[in-house]
Amino acid sequence: MNGGEERRITTCKGLDDGPDYSPDGAFIYYNSFCSGKMEIWRMRPDGSGAEQLTHDQYANWFPHPSPDGRWVVFLSFIQDQGQNHPFGKQ
Repeated sequence: MNGGEERRITTCKGLDDGPDYSPDGAFIYYNSFCSGKMEIWRMRPDGSGAEQLTHDQYANWFPHPSPDGRWVVFLSFIQDQGQNHPFGKQ
């Protein structure tokens, strides 16, 4: 990639954070407050096909796909963090 001017590719109001590409470059995994609670999402690199992947009672942050693309590891907080970045949380 040569880079270029940055542009927003998400459309939800609220925080979208923690992006990481899948190993094959087909998806960007990220956490989003789009559904009113922090959940794990993925979309195509052009911003299309956004899909919520987690639907549980936890606040889910910072997804990272495994090198083989079979798994995604992320942090889950028992207490809702809202849109506040959980820096230094236990």
